Amino acid sequence: MKVLVIQESDWLERNPHQQHHLMDRMAVKGHEIKVIDYPIDWNKDKEKKGLIYPREVYDNVNKVDERANIQVIRPSFVKISVLNYMTLAYTHRREIKKQIKEFQPDVIIALGIMNAYMASRYAKKHNIPFVYYLIDLIYNLIPEKSLQKFGKKTIEQTINDCDLVITINKKLKDLAIKLGSKEDNTIVIDAGIDLDEFDPELDDSNIRKEYGISKEEHVLFFMGWIYDFAGMKELAIELGKNKDKYKNMKIVLVREGDA
Repeated sequence: MKVLVIQESDWLERNPHQQHHLMDRMAVKGHEIKVIDYPIDWNKDKEKKGLIYPREVYDNVNKVDERANIQVIRPSFVKISVLNYMTLAYTHRREIKKQIKEFQPDVIIALGIMNAYMASRYAKKHNIPFVYYLIDLIYNLIPEKSLQKFGKKTIEQTINDCDLVITINKKLKDLAIKLGSKEDNTIVIDAGIDLDEFDPELDDSNIRKEYGISKEEHVLFFMGWIYDFAGMKELAIELGKNKDKYKNMKIVLVREGDA
């Protein structure tokens, strides 16, 4: 099966998320995967000179399984705030049309906002099944707060045209339905642990000793990007205020992010 994935975040640099695990595993099973992405931290890239971020293609990309061979396509855009979104609308639309014509995907999976809306329209036009993959409160991730309401409205319109909505937990499923998804067309694919990679029986005594965690204490572990609204700061404050109530609990964060 040929799968075209479309997102408005960085497939290459951002931590492996659920879509990376899913697509790498599908690629290993023999499915052909192409991803259209966007380097969200482009303004921090000092190597890319000039006003225009050039179109780039990366072959044999993998994030969690070295056997995966995904192709990542990065359309060009103007490196000026607000104009980057305006040019992205044009270049992503052009790239989506190009891939539908040349790659001829059997299904289109979208995770973004603006490019997902465009992809849903072209999928419908060409009778290609369209899936929206909801992994976060995505419209709240738009850096420009003035555009967040517009992002929410766009997602609502996109979800209404979906053949299927995939979420990663029950709360996001509730959100998808609230945004207009039909319950029968909304499913949950939970995140989990690959026990071939992670052995729960490994001795953790050295790690506990290094961080001052006793055998009696339970560890709440978070790994990923911390947004201001993620709740990690509030959780840490709550644990600190109620040490007697949570005396056998520690929180460990391995992260980057805004908070």
